[in-house]
Amino acid sequence: MEIVIASHNTHTVLQIREILKELPTSLTILSLFDFPGYRLPSYDPALSFAENAKVKAEHAAIALQKCCIAEQWGLILPSVPDAAFTIFLSDPGASHAQLLVGQTKKILAALAGKNEFERTAYLESCVACYEPQGKFREAVGRTEGLIADSERGKGSFEFDTIFIKHDYMKTLAELSPSVRSRISHRRKAVEKLTGFLDALSR
Repeated sequence: MEIVIASHNTHTVLQIREILKELPTSLTILSLFDFPGYRLPSYDPALSFAENAKVKAEHAAIALQKCCIAEQWGLILPSVPDAAFTIFLSDPGASHAQLLVGQTKKILAALAGKNEFERTAYLESCVACYEPQGKFREAVGRTEGLIADSERGKGSFEFDTIFIKHDYMKTLAELSPSVRSRISHRRKAVEKLTGFLDALSR
């Protein structure tokens, strides 16, 4: 069965592709880079992560007439009301490096002077899988931890240098790639779709 990773983000595509390859089901994995003429609908900040993931997966599945998987994720800070930090909240014209720096500084400023309990945070990934005939499944994965009071390590992705994973007491930037992959919120969400994907591929 062919499945399309409905994303134009290279990092997201590569990570989801690796996770899908490890699943015990037979899939031919494509991405939107295989369909250069197609564009996803815009992110809608009025919708939840799960709703945005579904909108993207459904739109891509109908347009491409293939089973599609889409994700929306963000960093949730329970002590900061209505704060869901994602790259979409920044200037869409900014570079990836500018987005990373801007979001990190924004979060550190929002939590300045807060205690450890108030720094509780979690990364949430909402993944939706939709096929052209209307079969649909969604899943949510979380990585729980807290926000450091300053940046630590050399990060390569949003929040790596400030998000401390519970039980490790290191920021994601200080952990090895293999550990980050194992505890990934994205991995937890995608793996929950194993049964659904396996059924579709039969």
